[in-house]
Amino acid sequence: MEEHVLSLAQANPEYERLDGLSGKGNRSNFATFDHHGLKWKMAMDTKIGRLLAAWKLYQEGKEPFVQANTGYRLCLRLNDGGSGKANGLFVYAV
Repeated sequence: MEEHVLSLAQANPEYERLDGLSGKGNRSNFATFDHHGLKWKMAMDTKIGRLLAAWKLYQEGKEPFVQANTGYRLCLRLNDGGSGKANGLFVYAV
């Protein structure tokens, strides 16, 4: 997170998404990581603000994600008490 997302956000404060684009989705892989024994991939169209919110939860000692199911694969959602919808956080089990 620190190495990739935070440095990208600092270098490009105008970016809303990891790919710097808007509009259509971009499911290209930005990064992969391990979380609770599973490997996850983060899509390029993930919104940086959602990742920063997850980082803040983590820094506060809270679980940043909840596992959900899209109907055909596992995904992670922000553990913010919200709707449980993606809302710009596109992280899927590999």
